[in-house]
Amino acid sequence: MDVNGRGIPTHCRCGERVRLLTSRTVKNPGRLFHSCPYGDENSWFHLFKWADRSALEEIEDMKVKFGDLEELQAT
Repeated sequence: MDVNGRGIPTHCRCGERVRLLTSRTVKNPGRLFHSCPYGDENSWFHLFKWADRSALEEIEDMKVKFGDLEELQAT
C-alpha cells in the first residue's frame, strides 16, 4: 500500500501486520478484507479495507505506471 492508502495493505497505522480475512456477515458473505488484529467495528484508527478494492487500486496504479513506461519508450 502506498502513502496515500492505495493498494494492498501490509501494515496498520499502529505498526501491526494486517490479516486477510473472510467476511461472514449476511451483507457481505465470503467477501475478503484486510484487517488489523487489534481493530474492531468501532475503531477508526486500525485498518479495515475490502480486498477487492485493494486489488482494483493495484491494477489502476499499474496501468498508470505502464502508461508512463510506454511514453518513455516512445521518446
